Amino acid sequence: MRLFGFYRTGSWPGIKNTMHRYLTEHSVSCPYCAEVISILADSSAGDGHYIEDCQVCCRPMQVTLTVLEDDTVAVEVDCAG
Repeated sequence: MRLFGFYRTGSWPGIKNTMHRYLTEHSVSCPYCAEVISILADSSAGDGHYIEDCQVCCRPMQVTLTVLEDDTVAVEVDCAG
């Protein structure tokens, strides 16, 4: 059983079907150390941005999410700050 934020899939009726369409995994390259890492993007609120630390070098990255017309999610990362 995988954990996604505060929700555990299968914990409540219907959550598996509704949350998974907004949670997508993306491979991105850290702007600091250039390592390719995997991030989980939550597009349930539409376009947005947030800060996430690199899993390798622990430096802050600004993650920008853009929901496209076909409901796919474009993810960009840049140095935070």
